[in-house]
Formats: sequence, structure tokens, C-alpha cells
Amino acid sequence: MIGEMIVGLGVVDDEVVSAMLPVFQRSVVHVHILVRGGDLAATMSDYPSRRIDRSSRITLHARSEITALEGDARLCGVSWMNQDSGATRAIACGNVLVMIAPGPTRTG
Repeated sequence: MIGEMIVGLGVVDDEVVSAMLPVFQRSVVHVHILVRGGDLAATMSDYPSRRIDRSSRITLHARSEITALEGDARLCGVSWMNQDSGATRAIACGNVLVMIAPGPTRTG
């Protein structure tokens, strides 16, 4: 099992997030999901956002962004900052997954 993991979400397809959540639950001790926006539910359907909210092993950090990656040959730490409060947090972490999909397509 992997220790802590940081997941940075951009504009993400619900199906991708829904597929990744069971993997996180089985393989990672704790997942920190960082989103730049204020509300994940505003850009995602109810199913994955409810699963994230209900999980004791996933923490959502809204309005946050990664500010530093630490390590030499391997990643060993990640820092992030809340855009509203300016509060920073750093954890020992060897894994970062960035999930960004193309934005919604518009017709007409």
C-alpha cells in the first residue's frame, strides 16, 4: 500500500474520477485531492463527489494548489497553499497524480 498521495484535479471527466476512486481506496493510505476551484461538486456529478465526501481516507482541499515538490532522485515531499487563507501545508509524500481532461465541448 502506498502512503499518502496528492491528486491535483483540473477539469476532469467524472468517469475517470469514478474509475480512480476504488483504486485509491485499495492502494493508498490517504489521498489529498487539491482543486483550484471552490466547489468540486460544481464541476462534477453527484456520484463521485459524494464518494469523495464520504471517504475517511480522502481529504478535499478546495481553492488549493501545489507550491513545492521536494526530493532529489525521488519525490519525498509536497507542499500546497490555500488561495483564500494563504495557509500552507507540507507532507512527506512520494506520489503526485495530476488529472486534467479537456474542458467540456460546446456546440452552437
